Amino acid sequence: MRCVAVIATVAACGFTPRAVGSDPGIDAIRAPIDAQTTTDAALVSQACTVTPSSTLAAAGSIGGGGGSSETALACGGSELPIGIQLDMSNMAIPNHGNEVVAVATHMRCGAIKRDASGAMMTVQAELVTQLGDQGSGDCSKYFPTTATSEVDCPNGAVIVGLDGNLPLDTLFNSLTITCASLSGATITTTTLTRPVDQTDATDHPQSAPCPPGSALAQLGLQGGCAQDELLPQCAALTCN
Repeated sequence: MRCVAVIATVAACGFTPRAVGSDPGIDAIRAPIDAQTTTDAALVSQACTVTPSSTLAAAGSIGGGGGSSETALACGGSELPIGIQLDMSNMAIPNHGNEVVAVATHMRCGAIKRDASGAMMTVQAELVTQLGDQGSGDCSKYFPTTATSEVDCPNGAVIVGLDGNLPLDTLFNSLTITCASLSGATITTTTLTRPVDQTDATDHPQSAPCPPGSALAQLGLQGGCAQDELLPQCAALTCN
């Protein structure tokens, strides 16, 4: 009879047996974690456009210090550089290592977006150009020129570095771009190197990588009759 009385008393106090495996303390911890997981999943699938910040960081140079400062090659506010093309001199230039050199630079822009599935997509946009033949003297020896093929980063990827070769004291005669994939505004470790134009010369190899976590935002230029120097300027990215 005593056991029956105890059970009745507990029931009368409103006791509700807890389900097996349930713990109020653990449930309280798990609830915000589950909510954050749901929020993270929603952010991954949120469509957005990748844009560079307004703060630029210099990333070294390709070429030498000759020529005069020229207008930087820059894309529209919601676009990023995704590819490069060069015009190369047909003839070797005697006072520049007796090698062909880059005379003009063309930079391809593109809009990079994340769609609702989380995939990063690139939509090609304008080609911005800085032509040669801007020197005050006789530039005829640099012409005619031959255009290289345009080299672009893969879909959803950005330029994160340039490599080239300095033939003598200024100008450059080869160029390679390094691309990295994006996950939203985050630059992944996956990289791909693509030559724009490559001569057999390796006089003075140069490398101009963007700082970690940033991508090429615009190209500063020094030039005259030909393209003396490329000055990559990089920026952190956002996806809005």
